[in-house]
Amino acid sequence: MLSQRVIKFIKSYVILNFNSTKYEKILNLLRRKGIIVWDINKKESGIEFKILKKDYEKHKKFFEEINMLPLKKVGIAYKLRKLSVRIGFIIGIVIIFIYVAIYSSFAWEIKIIGNEKITQSDIISSLKLSNVKTPMSLSKINKREIENYLYSQFNEFKFVETYIEGVKLVIFVKERKEVEYEKFDKSPSSIVASKQAVIYKTVVKHGELLVNEGDVVDKGQLLVQGTKKGVDNSSVLVCSDAVILGYTYYNFNLVEPKVHNTYEETGKKSIIRNINVNGKTIKIFGNNNKYKYKNEVSNVIEIPIITDFLHISFETVKQYELKRQSEIVSKEYAANKLTIEMYEKLATMCNKNCKLEKKNIIIEETNKDFILKGKIQLIEDIGQYIKIYNLPTPEASQNQQNDGNT
Repeated sequence: MLSQRVIKFIKSYVILNFNSTKYEKILNLLRRKGIIVWDINKKESGIEFKILKKDYEKHKKFFEEINMLPLKKVGIAYKLRKLSVRIGFIIGIVIIFIYVAIYSSFAWEIKIIGNEKITQSDIISSLKLSNVKTPMSLSKINKREIENYLYSQFNEFKFVETYIEGVKLVIFVKERKEVEYEKFDKSPSSIVASKQAVIYKTVVKHGELLVNEGDVVDKGQLLVQGTKKGVDNSSVLVCSDAVILGYTYYNFNLVEPKVHNTYEETGKKSIIRNINVNGKTIKIFGNNNKYKYKNEVSNVIEIPIITDFLHISFETVKQYELKRQSEIVSKEYAANKLTIEMYEKLATMCNKNCKLEKKNIIIEETNKDFILKGKIQLIEDIGQYIKIYNLPTPEASQNQQNDGNT
């Protein structure tokens, strides 16, 4: 939200007011002209909204013809008109832009994510020995070399992933945990895919890898087999230990109505009194259909003996009249709400340790609704451990049976 406001402030915008009850026709006309409208607020005599400076100047004659004058002009473009004579200010702006360009071309911070036993200071100190220290040019960062170096320095790391986020060098690590080796009490195990994915990267320490990078795997497919070659070249069962990362894909189709209905109490209320006999309600007096929109509060009075034996009780219902108000939702509001809803649903569908790789979010518009169509690509650990049961061979079973008969 803050970044969008900054962008709109840089582009500059105009606040317009239209004093007419036929504002829906004007809004549809503006959309057909390709004019972006946001922050639509309904007033007593019309509406108030915002448009970009370029759209206002392009259609300025149209706005003058319908007597729609700007209430306020906001943005850098309008500020610079007032400050155009201040050469020092302009030079300062140029210096700031140069500073930002230089600043954004360097990594100023190293951030470690996922470490538990090994401290961040130990990892950063080790990186300094290989001349990986801040500030450093983003173009000179070799992510593969950093990953290989950390693998060689820390045996505790099962997985290392390096990427650049703004002006930060982010290193995601996953440490080897003792509990992972005791997941099945050290009994033989294999690893299968927990969901459909495309294999991105594999790190195998124990077990036989059955897939390659780029392979498409289905849910339940065997990825790492819990075996290894023995001294006599025979297969021996082992407890698999591997990290299998894959590209996973999620599609979303979410809808937000263009008009939101809200209800407020008018202050009017009515009382209805009923008598309940054996579960049936009989109205004594009052009007159940007095208000079109209403809230109800019920209070049931039970009388000892009468209620227990005759199943008779008395009910007082208070109805409060509500007034429905319709509010037009802007496209920006709907896009933000739908995007938040999409990421909340995504959080329940993916693993905790995942990385957003690609996203494609489109907001479509119909006569009644805004529709979000999202395609999300993640990198996540898709490995799921399964126990291997070493079943006895037919010969061993026969020998056990013979021993029992003897």
